[in-house]
Amino acid sequence: MNESNPRCRESLSLSRRQFLRSTLAAAATAALRPGATAAAGKCRPVIAGSYWTYDAAESVKWGAAGWEAELDRQAAQHRLHLIAQYDPCPIARQTNVPVFGLSGFLDPIVPWPFVRRWLGKNCAALRDYKVIHSADHNVLGTAPVDAAKQILAWMNQQP
Repeated sequence: MNESNPRCRESLSLSRRQFLRSTLAAAATAALRPGATAAAGKCRPVIAGSYWTYDAAESVKWGAAGWEAELDRQAAQHRLHLIAQYDPCPIARQTNVPVFGLSGFLDPIVPWPFVRRWLGKNCAALRDYKVIHSADHNVLGTAPVDAAKQILAWMNQQP
């Protein structure tokens, strides 16, 4: 444990908000000092449960890549949890503005045959759904000309 740094006390539990606030404040203070470099003796957080704790020995053992990988894992897990609990049915049923769908044929992320069928059954506002055969999930990035032509055609349609 580093005695000169009061923030590196063993078993000092902080909420994520407190951790981020103190870390950002320390980083801003260090950046504002002329000629400042990373202070020696600072430790990195170790993620444990719903709290982050400072433990210099664990932080050294994990290293920067170790706890960054853990943060990435937790972020991915959180995103999957958000996706699992999301229910688009009420929004699709209540939408009263025209809806147009545009998919790439080679889309491994959003399987367009299922999405097209689901929208047809659940979204009364669906006006048209096109699949661009030369595109993947990022339709505007992989087939920008075809996608733009289709979008302009929809925009120029008479109501």
